[in-house]
Amino acid sequence: MNSGSKRFRSCVYEDVDEAVLKWIHTMGDKNVPISGPFVIEKALQFAESSESTEDEDDIPLQKMKKIWIQLKEKQEITDTVLLDDFLFLDSEAETSGLPTESDILNSVTNKNSTAMDCNEDEDENENDDNEKTKKTSYDEMINLFETIRRGLQHEENTPEGILGALQRCEVYYETKHFFKQN
Repeated sequence: MNSGSKRFRSCVYEDVDEAVLKWIHTMGDKNVPISGPFVIEKALQFAESSESTEDEDDIPLQKMKKIWIQLKEKQEITDTVLLDDFLFLDSEAETSGLPTESDILNSVTNKNSTAMDCNEDEDENENDDNEKTKKTSYDEMINLFETIRRGLQHEENTPEGILGALQRCEVYYETKHFFKQN
């Protein structure tokens, strides 16, 4: 055997290893710093929640520490967070989440309808308001959508789905404008 060749090591606990790796990537995507105790605790949780009841699913702490060291070397995980922080973060992650695209659109729609309700009482001053407020042109709106898109693309940690929601808003506006012309 060539001493320069690498050996392939198969995973004993593939489901737990895969779950831990996915969890690490998820935390990394959210820019959440994690450390060894967190990974070990999470791996133990994954192992406990595993459907299998075989004895080999009970991962000894030593094995978890070895897995942690390997992950730390590969992922450059830091030791900046304590286990208490992790447990708090984990419970928060279970009870809250990022708003969905429909949540975002609904909140914008609700704000617009609330603003419309407030304006019902101001019918008497409508002529004054029209003089003060200039309607945004179609070209200006399209440029605004593009400006927002470019800004969001260069922002760090832009939640997934935001650009899709913006695209749907733009399509809605263009469709509305198109049907007004016809």
